[in-house]
Amino acid sequence: MGNAFIGPAINAPPDLPFISFAERTRGGWTWKLPAVKRYVGERSVACSLTLIIRPDPLAGWSRAEYDELLRFAGAPSDS
Repeated sequence: MGNAFIGPAINAPPDLPFISFAERTRGGWTWKLPAVKRYVGERSVACSLTLIIRPDPLAGWSRAEYDELLRFAGAPSDS
């Protein structure tokens, strides 16, 4: 979904690899970690300048959260 909806807004290539979060393994805001660990496997991973945004699960992304993501990525906002 990110490739289809967010990608064009930030001029990302349409075929970026992605991690599927189809299964929700546990509650809390770290529920995506098992899927990330499976994707990464034994490879080393380092994340500098990481932004964590927690959209409301019922409402989805707000405009303010989207603008925050664009600022973080260094992309110009259209607001």
